[in-house]
Amino acid sequence: MKKRAAWFGGMAFLLAAALSGALSQSGEDLFQKALRLERNEGKLMEAIGLYQKAVAEAKDVSLAAQAQLRIGLCHEKLGQKNIQQAQEAFQKVIDNYPSRSQEVKIAKEKLSVLLKHQRSEDKADQKFQMRPIWSDQGLERLPGKGEGIDNVRPSPDGKFIAFIDWNSGYADLWIQEAAEGKTRCLTRPRSEEDGMANVYDSRWSPDGRRLAYIWENDEHRYVDLRVVGLEESRPRTLHRGSYAKGWVSPLDWSPDGKNILVIMWQGDSVQFGLVPSDGGDLRIIKTFMDLKRNNDPTYALFSPDGRTIAFDSQQGKDVVNHDLYLLALDGGQEWTVASHPSHDYLLGWALDGGSLIFASDRAETADLWTVPVQDGKPAGKPSLAIKNIGIIKPLGITNEGTLYFNRNPNRFQMNVYTAAFDPDSGRPESAPQKLALTYEGRNVFPDWSPDGSTLAYVSRREPSGQGILCLYSADSGKIREMSFPHMLSDPHWSKDGRFLLVMDMGANNIFRIDLETANIQTLIEGEDAYSPAISPDMNFLFFVRVDSFKTNRKDNRFLIMKKNLETGREEEIFRHSWVISDVELSPDGENLALVLMEKPYGPGPSIEKGQNILGTIPTSGGDIKTLHEFVQPLGSGLVDIDWSPDGRYIVFSKIRTEESSGEKPAFGPWQLWRVPPDGGRAENLGLEFRRFGSLSVHPDGHRIAFFSRGTDGKQPPNFWLVENFLPKDKNTGIK
Repeated sequence: MKKRAAWFGGMAFLLAAALSGALSQSGEDLFQKALRLERNEGKLMEAIGLYQKAVAEAKDVSLAAQAQLRIGLCHEKLGQKNIQQAQEAFQKVIDNYPSRSQEVKIAKEKLSVLLKHQRSEDKADQKFQMRPIWSDQGLERLPGKGEGIDNVRPSPDGKFIAFIDWNSGYADLWIQEAAEGKTRCLTRPRSEEDGMANVYDSRWSPDGRRLAYIWENDEHRYVDLRVVGLEESRPRTLHRGSYAKGWVSPLDWSPDGKNILVIMWQGDSVQFGLVPSDGGDLRIIKTFMDLKRNNDPTYALFSPDGRTIAFDSQQGKDVVNHDLYLLALDGGQEWTVASHPSHDYLLGWALDGGSLIFASDRAETADLWTVPVQDGKPAGKPSLAIKNIGIIKPLGITNEGTLYFNRNPNRFQMNVYTAAFDPDSGRPESAPQKLALTYEGRNVFPDWSPDGSTLAYVSRREPSGQGILCLYSADSGKIREMSFPHMLSDPHWSKDGRFLLVMDMGANNIFRIDLETANIQTLIEGEDAYSPAISPDMNFLFFVRVDSFKTNRKDNRFLIMKKNLETGREEEIFRHSWVISDVELSPDGENLALVLMEKPYGPGPSIEKGQNILGTIPTSGGDIKTLHEFVQPLGSGLVDIDWSPDGRYIVFSKIRTEESSGEKPAFGPWQLWRVPPDGGRAENLGLEFRRFGSLSVHPDGHRIAFFSRGTDGKQPPNFWLVENFLPKDKNTGIK
């Protein structure tokens, strides 16, 4: 008995020593030992433990990915009781090792099989799931690592992801294989005519083999509805509209794939139309009149049987919020669905056509709701499905009913910041601080009042993106809001602080707003005009006009205009073929500071960067006095400028240029600089940030306000999916 006890004790000692040795083994040794336990001895739980240690100890991604995959395979072999652990292990392969295409492909295939098996086993036991996808790590697989990626849409079968990539300076349509992560562009190579065109939206056909998209030709001033097949070398143009008066955008494909539902802007009206996918004439099915500016229908979808169109649109002529509507294609009858004073907008159809899914703030938060539909008509009261889902944009669904969405449609998430610096030395006295303003993430275009007591800015609001003019008191923190039926932007104070000049981004009009009476007066109407400034005596308005509608875009001229507000007489005081990105009037009203930005046309290496010139011209007119020249990457955003209150410096923003051994230029973060207007060396003020937009120096000379995305580098779009949120007694999903 003692011998047996001693023998067991010895074995225990040897086992402990072996385990202790395992802890100090390399990741490769641990992996090979786990592999023997799994394959030769069938000791799956022991193998899992060693694989987990191998993941932690592995020094290269390849070994770690293989070990993580084996963990999932072991759990799968252990049967139904370990299916959840197997799913989690395979998901970790996908999330943590996106560059390992072979392991990711196997993990996705295994995960797909497990999920399908689980659903077929017991649909009644399905659990609601909502989770983020394409995180920072997952987006590493996309060009630009998520930066400049937009309009991400999964194919109906889930095999591909379509997206628009702006990283080349112009937008192209790409697809990515969901399993292997391989990407390819569907809109390159470009023809000479399409050198500077952009893709702005896309929609998958029901069979997942074609994509309809917008092709906007900035140079030749037209907008196409095009279709390209995944295996086609050239796209087909189905409809061409005018750049200024006939913009067209795809919304959905009919279930049989024969028609594409489009939205069109024709003068003062908005229209829904059907375009045959194989070619043919456009057919208008509905015309909207008297819509509030920039408050168009946001989404429209075919019902699963193809007989009805669901859409959302404003509730009345002078109402901003939307309701849901159903439109019968046969006969044109229309019904309002789930009418409520709140803002409702469409997300999709249930796969069986028995309900609509929509978002609403009727319960004081942005929630997801469903409402029954029968025979193309409303058939009951709405039901709450997900509380506080937030403001989302639907991106499409798979045939299994998984809804993909962007939980933060306003992907730029701009906020107003302030920073302090010494006006003499120019050195920073504090890091930028975000102002605590309402509607965080939607606040842009700050401008200090002449006495420094008030900061004017614009807050972008849903559903129309309408710009609310806000006046923030620096002393009390209180905010006064002023609402107008325009997409207001770029406010500039008058010298006496009584009114503001603002732009309308929708029509490029320039307005004057009296702050006491809230009266709005149009100063420039119906022109491609921007960057307003008013003389200290308030008799003259300066602004930039783009002379682009009469000639080929390559021959554009950017003009600085001076308008006498008493007589209405206008005169041109400066013109240039380069883009004028910003104009600011000196405190004494004698000079205009401006930035000229070179913008090459056509594809190729020349579009990677552009020269910029910062200079001044007299307000009476004349040649530019060059103060500073620098290079900026195209597509990075406009350079902004402002004068110091004493007129000694022009403060400006630019991207840091870095040394590069490659062909492409290398650029760092945005920086804040200043240069004397009389000439001299430009100096870096020592502040770096994500962006410096709409610079406004405080009258005390110590503070500066601007808007920005922040300091965290890239901010990839916030993509999510949601599953199993509909009532369990119906096998439904979303279209």
